[in-house]
Amino acid sequence: SEVKYIFPVFTNKETSKIISKIKSQSETLDIFLSNARGVEIGKKSDIVYLKKVAKTMMPFLRGEDIDRYTIKGNVFIDLSDPCANYKEPELYKGKKVLIRKTGTGINAVVDNEFRYFIQVIYCFKSKQPVTLSQYFFCGVLNSRLMGFYYHKTFGQEDRTRCPWSLGLW
Repeated sequence: SEVKYIFPVFTNKETSKIISKIKSQSETLDIFLSNARGVEIGKKSDIVYLKKVAKTMMPFLRGEDIDRYTIKGNVFIDLSDPCANYKEPELYKGKKVLIRKTGTGINAVVDNEFRYFIQVIYCFKSKQPVTLSQYFFCGVLNSRLMGFYYHKTFGQEDRTRCPWSLGLW
C-alpha cells in the first residue's frame, strides 16, 4: 500500500488539534461507501443534448448541475454511441450521493433517479450492509465541520478541486 503524506500549511496549533481530533475519532467513507466516476466524456460532447430527441437518450448531469443539496437541472445523453464509456447501468440506478469534482468546497447531493452523469461527478453508493442513509452522508459532506476540515487540510477556501480528484480520500 502506498503511503501518502499530507502536510497542513494553513493551520495554527489550535486548528491542528481540532484536525487531529477529527481524524482520530472519525471513520473514512470507504468503509461505508463505494465510489466511481461517471461517463468518460466532455460536457460539450456530440452525444450531449439540451432536449430529449430520441428514445436512446437518458437524463445526464454535468458538474454545473450539482450544488449543495440540489440538482439544478440536467441535459440528455444519447446512449446509442458505441464509442463512449458509459460504465455499467447499475452505477446510475438507485439512491446515490453525487459530489462535484470542481467548484468551491464540497458540493454533495442525493440522487434517487436513474440519471447518467459525467466523469467530473463522483458517485458514492452504500456498501452492503450499511444502515446509514445517503442523506446522512450528504449532510455530513455538506456540513460546516467537513467544510472546515476540507479547507484546513487541503488548502484555501476558494480551492476549486475536491480531495477525491486529488486521490487523497
